[in-house]
This record gives sequence, structure tokens and C-alpha cells, in this order.
Amino acid sequence: KAKGKTVTVYGVPALTAESIQKVASKYVPIDAALLL
Repeated sequence: KAKGKTVTVYGVPALTAESIQKVASKYVPIDAALLL
């Protein structure tokens, strides 16, 4: 964010570090609907 970059993180909330969820420009939680 600080250097003008946009980062989108997809992850399982219970397995993705909270710090990554907070600093990502956009965090998209993966749930059963997104699993193959």
C-alpha cells in the first residue's frame, strides 16, 4: 500500500496470517464456494 502497489490475497481465513490479511489491499477469503 505504501508504495502505490495493489495486492490481492486469496486465502483460507484460519490458515492465512492475520497480519497478511490486514496489510493486503484486498483480502478475499476462500470458502466452500471457491473450492474445487
